[in-house]
Amino acid sequence: MSVTEGAVFKIMTEEQWEELCDLGVWSGSEDDQADGYIHLAFSHQVADVLKKHFSDAGALIIAELHESDLGEDLKVEAIQGGAQYPHLYRPISLGEVLRDFELEGPSSPLPAEVG
Repeated sequence: MSVTEGAVFKIMTEEQWEELCDLGVWSGSEDDQADGYIHLAFSHQVADVLKKHFSDAGALIIAELHESDLGEDLKVEAIQGGAQYPHLYRPISLGEVLRDFELEGPSSPLPAEVG
């Protein structure tokens, strides 16, 4: 399989994933909440995000969402350095997660469906 066109991804710890599954909705990590939006990534950005922000993490979940399901609350914005990243200005609903992928750790190979 390959990456779905229009896919965006949220990298989460197992605890964050369990919270989303238990509650059906998730408002993001502490960093997301401090910034006022949920940080997402396009497929070509996932590996870099893992290296930069999750290098010390244990097992992780990559949740796949689709741009069209997120509506106007999804904004693609430039960050420092000019790279364009997707940001979601509302909580994620479990029903919006198309697929989820487990990683043993941040250096695990990415599934083909992610990038």
